[in-house]
Amino acid sequence: MGAPIFSACQVLGKTGLGILGGTVNILFVSTGDNGGAGYWLADAVNKYTSHQARSIRIAQSYISYPYDILNPSQDEIMKWGEWADVIHVRDGAPTCLDTLKGKRRFITFSGMSYRKKAAIIIPHYRKLGYTICVSTADLLAYYPTNPPVWIPNPRELMERDKPFDTFTVCHAPTYRERKGTETVIEACKLAKVNLELLEHKTYYEVMMVKSRCHLLVDQFSYGYGNNAIEAWALGIPVISNGSRRLIPLISERFGGRFPFAQCAENAVELAALIIKFRDDPTFYQEWAKAGHEYFLQHHHAPVVAKRLAELYEGEK
Repeated sequence: MGAPIFSACQVLGKTGLGILGGTVNILFVSTGDNGGAGYWLADAVNKYTSHQARSIRIAQSYISYPYDILNPSQDEIMKWGEWADVIHVRDGAPTCLDTLKGKRRFITFSGMSYRKKAAIIIPHYRKLGYTICVSTADLLAYYPTNPPVWIPNPRELMERDKPFDTFTVCHAPTYRERKGTETVIEACKLAKVNLELLEHKTYYEVMMVKSRCHLLVDQFSYGYGNNAIEAWALGIPVISNGSRRLIPLISERFGGRFPFAQCAENAVELAALIIKFRDDPTFYQEWAKAGHEYFLQHHHAPVVAKRLAELYEGEK
């Protein structure tokens, strides 16, 4: 397997729970494994259920997410496909697995291609016999009639490193234009706070820095992603936002509340909100608590493992 990723960011709470009985062999497989999700899902299944899981990733990026099986041969892919009772694809996977018969099939969508083509993608994969899943609650809005299943991206609880001495915001853009990065840069200048721009770094490097920051600004258009999930796991509050179409799907699943402080993509408004986080300890703690509660309710690895086990067992 890939090397352990945390040293300074210690992972907490790894005791297996054996949530549901019976054994199902699950193969998570993807081309690029968006956010390392296949690895984390398999890890959660193996730790917290009686089922067995392996994860295959074909390509590794500079981010170097941890992995289980990396870039195997077609013969090895087929070997693990034969072993599996369940094949769970992430966004896309090798087509050789399509030839295997008698497998229960799931596919989780997570990103921009799904947002643009959900109305085409979902009927196509349902016709092929897949159960459709999505990784964040906002993605349910793109196909409101007979929506897919929400299987949240999991993470373990994590312990922060010693925070930076001065108030520091972090922001991790994979694509600057999608995440409003220039607005974040300008807002931090206006607020006169430090900004850690987490890009062109490995996952380990990002987590080492993120764990020392005080506040994460995630994005303005798409709800939230893995960066917010990891911040909540660390107890760090988050600023994010999304369209009127997407935001209610997140709020509904948190009792009408939000796990993050909302802000439009406006540098002046964002600067004012950052200053409030910096200068108002009560405000800061309220949002840190809200995000952490949301994480424990939806993204904590044992919770996600239970959802997966119930999903797979329900499909027997």
